[in-house]
Amino acid sequence: MQNNIAQEFYVALTIIGCVYFLFRKRDFDYLSLGFFSSLIYFMPLFFGWTYGGNMIERIPILPEVYYIGSAIIISLLLAAETLTLTLSLQGIIPVNSKSMLMPQEGYLLELLTVLACIGLIATIVTAGSDLLSTNKTVVMSSLSRFYILAKYASIMGLVWSFRLKRNAYFIFFLILLLFDIYIGFRLSAAIASLSVILIWLMGMGKVRLFEIAWERKKSSIAIIMVFAFFFIYKQIYILIKAGLWGNIQVHFLKGNLLNNAVFKGEPFITQSILNNVIKEDFSIKGDYLFSNVFQFIPFSNNLGSISHSFNDMFQPILFSSWKSGMAGNWWAEWFAAFSWWGMIFAVLIYVGTLFVFSYFHIRHFHKVNLSVLLTVLGVFCAFYIHRNDITFFITLEKRVVWLWLFVIGLNMIIQNKIQMTKTKNLEIKK
Repeated sequence: MQNNIAQEFYVALTIIGCVYFLFRKRDFDYLSLGFFSSLIYFMPLFFGWTYGGNMIERIPILPEVYYIGSAIIISLLLAAETLTLTLSLQGIIPVNSKSMLMPQEGYLLELLTVLACIGLIATIVTAGSDLLSTNKTVVMSSLSRFYILAKYASIMGLVWSFRLKRNAYFIFFLILLLFDIYIGFRLSAAIASLSVILIWLMGMGKVRLFEIAWERKKSSIAIIMVFAFFFIYKQIYILIKAGLWGNIQVHFLKGNLLNNAVFKGEPFITQSILNNVIKEDFSIKGDYLFSNVFQFIPFSNNLGSISHSFNDMFQPILFSSWKSGMAGNWWAEWFAAFSWWGMIFAVLIYVGTLFVFSYFHIRHFHKVNLSVLLTVLGVFCAFYIHRNDITFFITLEKRVVWLWLFVIGLNMIIQNKIQMTKTKNLEIKK
């Protein structure tokens, strides 16, 4: 009975949230993205079950998980309306009236192109034929920091080129991201796609999302198809790499493809972690969380900083028979470390961060370089935080920040050098 009431309350909240974010006239922001992302990663709550420790047995979702999902939605709704009213009262210039202001971008895209090419070529040389392996463990073990460079340069390159309307560069970075998908990784393309969509919608200013979706049906259908592809690709990428295209058709016709994409996908695995952490009263010492501040330092692991994986703590105990990786769960980690106080803190940090990012991005949308940084950081936070632990999430954000700083700094040096050369030539002519 308690489960039914908790589930019904959660479903009611999601309906209210959908009505609000689809029909309220407001800027599309990270709170909007956070809401729709939570619907994806908390999808099992609609079905009422997830997996037990052997990842085969189906067990009911605990009321506590519904409470957490409900708290996230309520917090997002309150923060979204507060932000909307705040921006209206402050009389901030609508985004779409200043979105055409473009600074001199210098050589940003050229630098990202060079970095991406260096990373890609070095990855191909060092990994060799392992990149084409159908065994993801083999592929991952062959990758190095060069792959990380290529991946993040491609993400930021695609977002920057879209923001600056540089189509040739956009196509180039898109091809690199498609190659990343081919070898078995969806993250880069998913983050880049969400970033582009967010910039596109935010650039429209205050709109009703439902009206935009209805007026631009083709774009809406294309977006749905792209993310449906991301959802099912994990189930078929091995067949694609092996060239077994006929098997894909067989799985699709039998219904296995869609069934596995939903019920064996990340949302069910992610919520299995949270559900079992609470069910088994699994706890950890939270003092290691404070050492994560050192993860912001470049190459921190090489400098002696110890990274702590939540997965290494919970999987051997809660999912000992499951041999595949399970990633992490931001909510489960905070709950395991500090119980409900940790959960309250996690919700406040998550929603508060999205609020701050949304506020500053809407106010400074015309500052293209800052906009790109906020977009990629914000999308990682709004969407991808659900299935990561704290240490790895900080690592993801750190890579974005340091690459952005490096490219911006190098671009300034090159521009200053060119300007000094021009000035010197003019003085010589005089």
